[in-house]
Amino acid sequence: MSSTSEATEKGYNHNSEIRFLAFKKYIGCLETLSKQQPKVARLNKNTNLKIVERIEKKEVSTLLSDLVKIPSVTGSEGDVARFLRDWCERNGLPCELQQVNGDRYNVIIKLKGSTGKSAIHFDGHIDTYPMTDEWDRSLVGKITSDRVYGIGSVDDKGGTASMLTAAKAILESQTEIEGDITLTAVPGHLEGGSGVRKLVESGFKADAGVVCEPTTMKIITCHMASLYFEIVTRGVPALDTYKENGVNAILHMTRIIQELQRLEKTYQKNYKHSILGVPLINIGKINGGFRHNIVPDECHLAFSVRYLPGQTTEGIKREIQGIFKKIKQEEIPDLDATITYLKDWYDWPRLPLEIPKDSQLVRSVIEAYESTTGRKPTVGGEKYWTDASIFTNARIPSIVFGPGNDECYWVNEYMESDQLFNAAKIYAYLMATMTSMTRSELLQGIN
Repeated sequence: MSSTSEATEKGYNHNSEIRFLAFKKYIGCLETLSKQQPKVARLNKNTNLKIVERIEKKEVSTLLSDLVKIPSVTGSEGDVARFLRDWCERNGLPCELQQVNGDRYNVIIKLKGSTGKSAIHFDGHIDTYPMTDEWDRSLVGKITSDRVYGIGSVDDKGGTASMLTAAKAILESQTEIEGDITLTAVPGHLEGGSGVRKLVESGFKADAGVVCEPTTMKIITCHMASLYFEIVTRGVPALDTYKENGVNAILHMTRIIQELQRLEKTYQKNYKHSILGVPLINIGKINGGFRHNIVPDECHLAFSVRYLPGQTTEGIKREIQGIFKKIKQEEIPDLDATITYLKDWYDWPRLPLEIPKDSQLVRSVIEAYESTTGRKPTVGGEKYWTDASIFTNARIPSIVFGPGNDECYWVNEYMESDQLFNAAKIYAYLMATMTSMTRSELLQGIN
């Protein structure tokens, strides 16, 4: 028997040996490549905490200090938008500016996931109120052991700095995220959400979101709506000595005000929310007449209604028009009164928010809070209005959660650095958790 046939009988085959050696060489190449390439971590609780560990208090405090040093009163936010664009470029975060109007821009940062199984969104606003004369301007941007000073440090540049620092930590960790993350820093919140409305009108989409407004680290799942009206009554002018020939528009308005006060009591009897309480009507501004000795022929009243989820703007307007009809039929036949929405509300309606407390979105925030701080969060609601209602009404259900005292309008405003730091860690953990879910998982418990 030849050596070849002998070897074959023993199970040896030359072609098999060649294939084996080639496979061994291939495995060796893979091992070499794996040593050269950084390992991409998969998401789990331990991975999430490792991302969180990358965040440093000094880093987020410095970013906030830089932001508050740039004036950005509502209507003049261009400089701070460009600063954020440049900061993102330096740190490898893909960023673009979307013009809202004039020199005002939405800052949009997008991190693409590996599969796009979901799309999550974080939002902060970059406009502020003007700084008053009482401010100590030497404090602006100052960092102490426990504070960062500056107007807007709480509302809302603090939340914005925290979410950006969180996204940077996600990127630098080289962790593979499956879902997409979008962050937006918008102008015009304080005038009714012009930046967010531009974003939504341009076709912006996401599955769920977090609005990073100051909540003293409470998780806000619901808030009231803000509704602004003007009522005008019209009369007939006359000299006071012949006032019987006139019709007093101010007196007619006082009768309407009495009925508005009764309406508030009716609302508070008929509408109660387990978290938000009862509706509120505030008589805010009144003016009429032009001389002390002339019967006034016109009177203007501006007022607000803080109403609850379940009530509607048109329903409230009809009820007030019903007051006019009742007074006209029963007491003042010549009553001439009209009601309209105030222009800044009509242009930018401020609607209510309500996200179920047992939804997956809320549970995810609770998990992120507990995992990073070791404490249980407070879940509740607020009477103020936020951009979260705009997103939610655009089919992007959103909760509100952020660092800073929600009663933040004081001279020499400051952010507590511990809250700022903790918010950044919670946001990073939450980004990692939410992007591991599918859209249907994220929206569990939300109608």
